[in-house]
Amino acid sequence: MGTSFIMGATPLIRYRTGDFAVLKGQGCPSCGRPYQVWERIEGREQEFIVTAAGRHISLTSLHFHDDTLKDIAQFQFRQARPGRVMVCYVLRDGHGLDEEKFLSRLRVKLGDNLKIILQKVDYIPPTPRGKRLLSIREVADGK
Repeated sequence: MGTSFIMGATPLIRYRTGDFAVLKGQGCPSCGRPYQVWERIEGREQEFIVTAAGRHISLTSLHFHDDTLKDIAQFQFRQARPGRVMVCYVLRDGHGLDEEKFLSRLRVKLGDNLKIILQKVDYIPPTPRGKRLLSIREVADGK
């Protein structure tokens, strides 16, 4: 993501978003623009969990409209290989967690083709810029 290439007065600022896209080519034959043409932008690589079969599950599908997260102050998905994801969680002060119930509700959202490991932690550190990431993904899946 960055600022406009068209506006001369706008300083160019770039961010590492984790987005990935497929380049179609250079220049548009329809309008004659000499810029890069992209076939598709597939979104933020970090915001997907990859199953053993290679299917990408978007973390935006993990909205809970019930009491699933009532005991959890923070949580984060960590994935180092396809088909297996660790869910680190921090409990709210004075709360406990029914892990079987939590796992069951995660499986409804993520499916059965994924090994889910729960890991209670005391703290989930922010990035150096202070952001809290929902997912840390280190999966090499060809993207």
